[in-house]
Amino acid sequence: MNNHDTRSGRDYGSKVISLENKRPTKTIPSGTSLSINGLLVVGFLLIAGTIFAGFLVYKLYDIQINHHEEYALMGSSMHWNRVKDVPLRGDILDSKGNVLAGTTYEYTVGVTPKDVRSLKDKAMTTEMIAQELSSIFSLEYADVLENLNKKDSMYVLIAKKRPRSEIDVLKTYIETFQIGGIRIDSVPKRYYVHDGFAAQVIGFADQSDNTLIGQYGIEAYYNDILTGTEGYTYAETDRNQGTLPYSPPTTIDKQDGLNVVLNIDPTIQSIADEACREAFEAFQPKEGVGVIVMNPYTGSVYAMVSLPDYNLNNPRGIPYAMTEENWSLMSDEEKTSHLMSSVWRNRTISDTYEPGSTFKVLTTAMALEEGLTYEEEMFSDEPIEVSSLHTISCWRQKHGGNHGTETLKQAFENSCNPVFVQLAMRVGINKYYQYVRNFGFYDVTGIDLPAEGKGLFHSEPTSVDLATLSFGESSTVTPIQLANVFCALVNGGTLMKPQVVKALTDRNGDIIHEYAPVAMKTVFSENTANRVKEMMKSVVAEGTGSAGYVEGYTVAGKTSTSTIELGEDAGMHVLSFGCYAPFDNPQIVVLVVINKPLDKELGSSAAARVAAQIISPTLEYLGVPRELTEDDYKKMTIKYAIPELNGKTVAEAKRILYANQFEVILGEEGMTDSSIVLSVYPDPSISILYRKGTVVLYSSEVVDQTMMKHVSVPDFVGKNLTDCISIAQFSGVNIEIVGNPQGVVVSQDPQYGFVDASIQAEGEENDEGQPNDADINETEAQIDEEEGLSVTPVPISPGSESTALGEESQEGQSTDPTPEPTIGASEKTRIRVPCGAVITLTME
Repeated sequence: MNNHDTRSGRDYGSKVISLENKRPTKTIPSGTSLSINGLLVVGFLLIAGTIFAGFLVYKLYDIQINHHEEYALMGSSMHWNRVKDVPLRGDILDSKGNVLAGTTYEYTVGVTPKDVRSLKDKAMTTEMIAQELSSIFSLEYADVLENLNKKDSMYVLIAKKRPRSEIDVLKTYIETFQIGGIRIDSVPKRYYVHDGFAAQVIGFADQSDNTLIGQYGIEAYYNDILTGTEGYTYAETDRNQGTLPYSPPTTIDKQDGLNVVLNIDPTIQSIADEACREAFEAFQPKEGVGVIVMNPYTGSVYAMVSLPDYNLNNPRGIPYAMTEENWSLMSDEEKTSHLMSSVWRNRTISDTYEPGSTFKVLTTAMALEEGLTYEEEMFSDEPIEVSSLHTISCWRQKHGGNHGTETLKQAFENSCNPVFVQLAMRVGINKYYQYVRNFGFYDVTGIDLPAEGKGLFHSEPTSVDLATLSFGESSTVTPIQLANVFCALVNGGTLMKPQVVKALTDRNGDIIHEYAPVAMKTVFSENTANRVKEMMKSVVAEGTGSAGYVEGYTVAGKTSTSTIELGEDAGMHVLSFGCYAPFDNPQIVVLVVINKPLDKELGSSAAARVAAQIISPTLEYLGVPRELTEDDYKKMTIKYAIPELNGKTVAEAKRILYANQFEVILGEEGMTDSSIVLSVYPDPSISILYRKGTVVLYSSEVVDQTMMKHVSVPDFVGKNLTDCISIAQFSGVNIEIVGNPQGVVVSQDPQYGFVDASIQAEGEENDEGQPNDADINETEAQIDEEEGLSVTPVPISPGSESTALGEESQEGQSTDPTPEPTIGASEKTRIRVPCGAVITLTME
């Protein structure tokens, strides 16, 4: 077969395929297929474009709306320089306007080494500049030179925490020689005028990022108010951080912090502090001593002491009552833990304790308020069984008996537990605990201090819980909670909000905000309050609170001794005394808590005595006149023998004398609590003294006149008995009254006056037979400073002139009540006697 090309008719001899019988094949035009694919692509692009557009819109919204400030700041930061203007922290002032906490500055000096050179003196070398810097800051020359030669460093620290005096010298040097590359940064630093004064109330502030941050106390609670608001200055700059011309800076002014003015009265705080330290040293309480003094009508806190305390200017240093040896043995972690738990902590608002018999005041108030008893109702003081496992007895049962049948008033005076259990049972569980809630014990008081605690009470109390709470056990309160309820009792039944801060002022002293008293609710009727107060008066006059007696001021209160039953402190006590004075016109409420004294035999009279030491000078300072009765004069002139102290340690002797209401002075340098007492002056075998008399302890067995501490004889002439007692206490002498104690002193022996110093310098005695100053080998000022003459002086307001009676204060201010003639120190000197000597006063 011949092949041919059917399309052209040519024959190539190939196989011929006939198309005549073939059906035509249906085909799809290629153009149609491309159109569908195109549509898919277009649709995809449209969808992607829509999504992208939506994303762009979202991002634009997110950038311009949601993160506008963030990105605006980022953008402006590229050509605007922002300089922070730190505000000045406000001061903390006491109620009299004296500054307690202020702000100063320390300075840090650094350099940019490659820029350190003189623009004025081209011949000045790096070595010369290093020499000058090392001289100004007392640094090693080699170290300073090494730092200045670190030319690749942008910043090198040279000196930090430097005083203004050194910085002034540096600035003068820089300006004189036009030294570049030296940077001075000021760093704020808090300073506290009186070191540890009201330490836990004030708190302290730490430096952080050139800002002071309050830690504890008022510094923390009012931190935002004290800090103020930062200001800023914005200046437009080029890429080299140079300010652009015709581009004035924008400034947002800072707002300095406000001053915080406290209700803390400097004199009352000093009085309370002194009394607490004396008690702390005498009794060595494991959990410290706390005192609160309040105005019962306003809730203002006049004084708040928590010992041990610390130096606010060195808060991480050795705290009060800690020896250097014990402190050195502690690790850094142990030191911090101890400071946080026992020193910085304000125990009067943070710690809870069993209130003991002071809670009987409230149990009695509930029963009277409900009309369930009356003062002359008779009760049995026999042990009372409250469950098969619990029988409650009077404290006297330990000594072989109880008080038997007595009136409610007598039971209150005698502090008999079974009687108060009976009262609580009459009130009933539900109502009794409703009162407890109403008193605020299940919540905080709202005092303006941080870390306030609250009492621990049963959520579902049983009859046993009720019985034990009736006399203040099985539950706990904070001191501020109990003191505040006592204020309500005194003011007629209104629970006030305790307030530490009185007002806020600006830098000019203008008042910005004043805190008015806040009455929270009524918890007693006035009638109930008055009836309970009357019974509290009898506790001090005739009952367990007799140690709280203050001549001329009627004190009303309630003592407490609660016992630790379990744990390592089992058998220790918490001693407390809540009171107010004077009875007829209450001015203050005082609560004293001595927590776990080492002497387990010590009773609540110790706390009552501390309160008395606070009340007497405080009311005198407040201008409340004493109203002395015949009974007062008799009590003030009762004499007491000095206890036998030889062979005891100083610590033991202090406790014994303190318990017997004597004042203690150590007669020799170097004596410590562990020293052994070998001699006492006045001689206990022949001397009897009034309460508050001064006893001097010596560690030498034989003490002659030249070894004794000597003090100047005060001027008693013209003074009444109470003034004489105060002067004697402060001056370190004792007195004996001859004649009418209700009169005034007409003469004294030895007399007040001066002797010729030149005569005494020859080794002769003065007219009164006393050794001369040369024999004593101490100046009057040295004696005053070393002795700390009075254990309980009339306090001085911090920052104010002295008003106490007696010798010159440590600041050198004269405090003698009688003006002295102008006599040259080289010619005359005061008549002196051994510390503790008895001066006879004739009164008419």
